[in-house]
Parts: sequence; C-alpha cells; structure tokens
Amino acid sequence: MDVEVIIDKPWHHIVRALSRQEGRTTAAIAYVTKRLLDLRRGDILVCDASEVSVKTGRTDPKVLLAYLRKGVSVWSQPGLHAKAIARGQVAVVGSANSSNASADGYLAELVAILRRRPAVAAIRDRIEVIARRSIALDPVTLSRLSRLFTPGREFQPMRKRAVGERTRAKARAWCIGTHYTDEHADVEKARQRGVPRAEKSAQSLVGKRWRGTYRIDDDISWSGSTAAKFELGGQIFEVIEEKTLRPPGVLVHKEASNSRHGFVLFICRERKRHNRRVKNVRAQMDRNTFGLLRKASMRRLTPEQLDGINQIFGH
Repeated sequence: MDVEVIIDKPWHHIVRALSRQEGRTTAAIAYVTKRLLDLRRGDILVCDASEVSVKTGRTDPKVLLAYLRKGVSVWSQPGLHAKAIARGQVAVVGSANSSNASADGYLAELVAILRRRPAVAAIRDRIEVIARRSIALDPVTLSRLSRLFTPGREFQPMRKRAVGERTRAKARAWCIGTHYTDEHADVEKARQRGVPRAEKSAQSLVGKRWRGTYRIDDDISWSGSTAAKFELGGQIFEVIEEKTLRPPGVLVHKEASNSRHGFVLFICRERKRHNRRVKNVRAQMDRNTFGLLRKASMRRLTPEQLDGINQIFGH
C-alpha cells in the first residue's frame, strides 16, 4: 500500500512503520514534549523551541536535551507548524505532535504514511531545507530554556490574574562588566576549593560529557552583596573593560572567599565559541542592547536582549 491513512492513536502506527526502515531519520515536528521517536546519532529533528513555545508547555527542552546527548542534530524554527518524518523508504505527514496528548489518543489526529519513493525523497529534502534555515540548539541554550518550561500548560485554560495579584519574575540571564585587577590571595584559595564542586555541578547542569565540548572559566570574582542574585544554571554574558564580549556561559558554581570580592564565579562555556570585540558587533543588534554592552555593570537581560546577544554567537 503506497498510502496508509491513520486517525486513531497514530503514534503506534508511526513507530511501527519507521522501525522497519534503515538509514537516517529526518523529522520536522512543531512541538515535542515526549520522546516518541527512536532518534539516533546523525538524525535530524527540527521543532519550535522558541521561548513562547517553551513557556506555554508546547515544547520540553529536557526532551530535546536527551536527544542531543544521543548525537541527534536538534534545530529550532520559531513558528514551525509542520509534522513530517522521513526514514528509509517511508515518510509520515499529518497533524500529530510528539506529545502525550497525541500518543494517548486525546486529540483527533489524521496522519498519512507514504511509501512512494518520489514523495519520500521530496519530504526528506524539504525537512532538510527547514533545518538549514533554523537555529542549532546546544546544551547551554536548552539548559536555559528548561528553566522556563511549565509542564502541561498547553492544555490548561487561561486564568485571569486577580486584581492586586503580582507575578513573580526571576532573573534568567545577566550581562556583567568586569575589569582586570590585582587578585587577593583568598580569591585563589576559593578558586582551588571550588574547582571540584564546579565540575560536579557542570555534570548536572550541562551533561556528563561536558568536558569534550565545554570548559569552566574561573577568573571572575564578584562582590558578595550582589552575587546572591546570580542563580545556578543562569546565563552569564561578560564584557571585559567595555571592549570585549565573552561567549555566553552557564553559571555552575559560586565559591565564597574571605576577601571583599565575596565569590568566585565558575562559568561553563563552549570551547568553540570565541571572544568578540564589542565595536565589531554594533551592526548585529539594536541601539539599546549595544548601549547595554558598552556600559555593562550588572544588568538583567530582557528576552529580546538575550536573543539578540545569543545571535552574535550563533545560538
């Protein structure tokens, strides 16, 4: 049968059809909250992992991180609404997202399983085009997004906020300004104490195999009165002497010292990312974000500013 149309619990049929095929899997699935596909090293997954989709529970960054650690190439295309998969001589198109609601039959779905070679090849090619136009996701970005995820929010009715009720907002990303200075002996002692703790924390926040892709920088000492605002797992952008922008990193540990610089910050950064000159990135961001970098001290970033700076380093 060249075309098989499924309307009842389609994921059982999708998984069975794909399991009989060999070769690389390419998939474009708008929203992913459950690992329904058996993706392997070299496979491609494109989804909508924008902050809006994550905050509303439509895409779970932890599921994407699990795929990434298996060697799957994971991409994000904000606004993606496609649901298409190709493996071997089979392709799947339809309405099913990779979610519990779809797998358990809570939604009225319609899916077509195609076995015609020209159709399968065309679908595979279009998915690869979508991937090339998308944003590559990495553990640092997914760790940041995972802190924004609220499970199941996509199926909950909207609730109006009561009069006088305040929403809580926690800092997720910071831009800080640093300067070269003579270091107190207590800072070096704190750095040595903190290294093993930072490495253990990096395994939890970034992944067990972080050493091959990431490094931990421990050259920032920060005042104890404000260091408490930095949360483990939060993203840190550092501007040195108002001239050099360092790659984004995840704060994995804070080690207290006895000097006036109360803490040493341990920040995990990707090895392949390199410093950028602030003056050379002016054309890549708006005036307000550029002004923030030029006068960085300790500023919490808005989602728009965060996305703008991330784009500079290809996130």
